[in-house]
Amino acid sequence: MTFTGFTYYDFIELLAVLYKPQSYLGLGVDLGECFKRMEQLVPKATAVDIRQRFFPEKGTFFHGTTSQFFEQNEDLWDMIFIDACHAIDYVRSDLENSLKVLSKKGICILHDTDPESVDLIDSIHCHNSYKIVDEIDTNKYFTFTFPTNNSGITILTLKSNRRCLEFV
Repeated sequence: MTFTGFTYYDFIELLAVLYKPQSYLGLGVDLGECFKRMEQLVPKATAVDIRQRFFPEKGTFFHGTTSQFFEQNEDLWDMIFIDACHAIDYVRSDLENSLKVLSKKGICILHDTDPESVDLIDSIHCHNSYKIVDEIDTNKYFTFTFPTNNSGITILTLKSNRRCLEFV
């Protein structure tokens, strides 16, 4: 089996098929490649970006910063994908805000956390977002980092999210 051309949004789509989230929040959606797939799989999908470069078919678009979105958000989300500003302070803020609104069985995904080369650690690519991986509380969260494409993704779930904990 070969995964040539298997993108991070292919991976996220696979996670959605496995987890079956009822809601999806995309922070930083650019042209919407990943979001367009997710809005077809999830009953409720919201995209957040400072530039609207596409129009959702089924989901909604919040035009503004992630901070502005979280200030008005009242919902919990089953799946959150963080791919907005890649500077560590913004990634940290996005993660902290996301974890406050992540549902009990939710999954949070961070993009650009494992760049494969030094040329990707500049302000227009991954920047220093990779530093967030070392800041995640591993006593509370399971974390998995995968080398998707050239920039990697990290997945977080609550340790209390394990299905077997409901009956053991």
